[in-house]
Amino acid sequence: MTERQARPWLGWALLLVVAAGLVSASAGAWRAGLLAVGIALAVAAALRLFVPGLPLGTLSVRTGWLDATLLGAAAAVLLVAALALS
Repeated sequence: MTERQARPWLGWALLLVVAAGLVSASAGAWRAGLLAVGIALAVAAALRLFVPGLPLGTLSVRTGWLDATLLGAAAAVLLVAALALS
């Protein structure tokens, strides 16, 4: 069993945080929703770097560093947008 298969709850936990953030943002709490989604993306970027996984689908073409950079950039944009809202 690989490391990624040993901890499938990490992906599910991140998915639940993103879903909760989207529900929160759609309910009118924009800042809390964007913060939740941004933090979840930042954690996903760290996991992509430090948790070895199987190269599946399009992930086999890109490197872990590229995926982590793209996720980190998206997280930074969301966090800056959330903090800019007043």
